[in-house]
Amino acid sequence: MRVVFDTNVVIDAVASRQPFCREAEATLLMASEKKIDGYLTANSITDIFYVIRRSLPELEAREVIRSLLYSLGVIEVGGADCWQALNLQIDDFEDALVASCAEKIGADYIISRDDDFTRAISPVQVISPSEFLSKNG
Repeated sequence: MRVVFDTNVVIDAVASRQPFCREAEATLLMASEKKIDGYLTANSITDIFYVIRRSLPELEAREVIRSLLYSLGVIEVGGADCWQALNLQIDDFEDALVASCAEKIGADYIISRDDDFTRAISPVQVISPSEFLSKNG
């Protein structure tokens, strides 16, 4: 099963954001243990680094990114993906780009904590970490 992680889920896990971290960590652990094929978009990685770098020293932030790169695949983001995202009926462009990239790789789900994203019309089903765990945990 292919799953694309939205940025907020990864940050919840790596920054131990309460009360969301437990479910986020559990979904990422499934990818780390190769129970699912987990992915991030390339632009999500830069966003994750930017956010965690505010609370961690540079070397520790780089270690977090290194760990994510060992556990998750990276979906390259190109111009065609941006164009497709603009044409999706998703108000948030970042969410639309994640959806476009998820469709490109044939993902089964996008895991996101963003309620607006879970209600959006996406080419790939968007579900919360808790919903994903109840279906697949």
